[in-house]
Amino acid sequence: MTKKQVLLLALVLFAGGCSPVKTFVFGPETIYGSWEIKDHFQGRMVLTFHKNEKYELDLDRNGTTDIWGEYRMAGDWITLHDTGGMYARDCGREGAYITKIAGGEAEFTIIADQCPYRAQALAVMWKRIQLKNKKKEVTVNFFE
Repeated sequence: MTKKQVLLLALVLFAGGCSPVKTFVFGPETIYGSWEIKDHFQGRMVLTFHKNEKYELDLDRNGTTDIWGEYRMAGDWITLHDTGGMYARDCGREGAYITKIAGGEAEFTIIADQCPYRAQALAVMWKRIQLKNKKKEVTVNFFE
């Protein structure tokens, strides 16, 4: 096989196998947007992921960001790093998780996280919500 044929084959295989990229970056089951859980102690929490790789957590759904930080996605892996807010000093290190997003629900399976607050909050199923006060982010799917 020539170099040109190998490159063409690799391109075809990559294009045909893009579904993880499409699913987690561009598709309807993306991490972008707002997610909610009902915590037994604090009530409803809202976690919002922005396309600029930043996130915000509202611990009591009062519209105020209580914790914020940065995240990185690679396929279904996500790393979270709190940079400000209530627990930023205690949770200054990254936490790593595997995400599963389907049917308007997000599940985070812990790989490693030394922040007990974040690990506890992400140990339950999150449900996608639409916030009325926030500008709606539009997801464009270039692959369909």
